[in-house]
Amino acid sequence: MMFFLPVATFYICYWYVFVEKTNPDAWAGGAAVIVANLVLAHYVVTAFAEDDDEVSDKDNDQYGPRTGVFKQRTD
Repeated sequence: MMFFLPVATFYICYWYVFVEKTNPDAWAGGAAVIVANLVLAHYVVTAFAEDDDEVSDKDNDQYGPRTGVFKQRTD
């Protein structure tokens, strides 16, 4: 989607939408940049919307060593 949508938007806008403008390539390029940013924003939103893995307190060491406040002192 990151490749296809901006390229398709550029050519659709260049040949059909901004035909009567003085610089249709600049307008179509701007539209392609906007579409690329929308695709990227959608990716970021869906990445943050994913559920986190549930970590149980009993067997926390299977996910890696405990650090910070979760680390138990042995001295």
